[in-house]
Amino acid sequence: QSFGAGAAAEVAEVLGEYGQLQARRKPELLNRRITLDETKDPTKDERAIVYDDQETPFFFGHRELERVTEEWRALAKRAERVGRRLPAAVQDAWFELAGYAVLATANLYGLRAAEFENLLYARQGRAATNGRADAAEAGLARDFALARRFNSEVAGGKWRGFQTQPHIGYGDVERYGPNAGWQQPEKNNVALPDEIFPKVRRIEVPQAAELGVAVDGADDSGQWWPASATEAALPVFSPYQTRPQQYVEIFNRGRTPFSYRIESSKPWLVVERSRGRVEEQVRVGV
Repeated sequence: QSFGAGAAAEVAEVLGEYGQLQARRKPELLNRRITLDETKDPTKDERAIVYDDQETPFFFGHRELERVTEEWRALAKRAERVGRRLPAAVQDAWFELAGYAVLATANLYGLRAAEFENLLYARQGRAATNGRADAAEAGLARDFALARRFNSEVAGGKWRGFQTQPHIGYGDVERYGPNAGWQQPEKNNVALPDEIFPKVRRIEVPQAAELGVAVDGADDSGQWWPASATEAALPVFSPYQTRPQQYVEIFNRGRTPFSYRIESSKPWLVVERSRGRVEEQVRVGV
């Protein structure tokens, strides 16, 4: 009805996938992990349900955070292609109905992925830490730009102020008070400009190269080698596995690049890139 019969199927597909992906997790909960304290009975003690507003609900293991982010990015690309083919007369309607919602959510997933990778990398001292902080801050700038378009440009400014509610800074109790994680974060009943929360970290990266290794499945613990006292172990391999391919990440803790070489102890254990050069980090499939 709004975009013509020729575009109806594509628009419906975009909206359908948007609804499916959005149903998994609301945007304002992308920095909230909900867990159960097994020492408490949830039927008797509400403290058994633990809310952490400084953690991603998705795990690095099984590349869950990567995969959900890529699904949103793919949908955003489809939405942009559909939007470009629509007549100029319905561009505002498209942005109001679907364009903003898809692009803003996809951008937020990218921001959160960069943010939580930054926090993980900072704990490990990776040279890539500050680059992920830059990526998160660029995502915040894109979010502001999308909101400005909705507020000021669409329909001649008809929706001025419509996209001003914070949706990234949820959980910052120091800034917003005790209701920071619920409803609209505000102070004195006024919505403050949005922010990245938890805040990204920047580190001083030394000049000298230093090897670090992280293995698939250990990212959520923050373990890396040789710093960890435990033995590095990949998730179990299986010809029936549905999980993504196992990998090893070789990362630099300094600014000077270095070369690496991986030797397999078994002929059936194949490494994708057995040798190479690391500036910041390299992921090697196994």
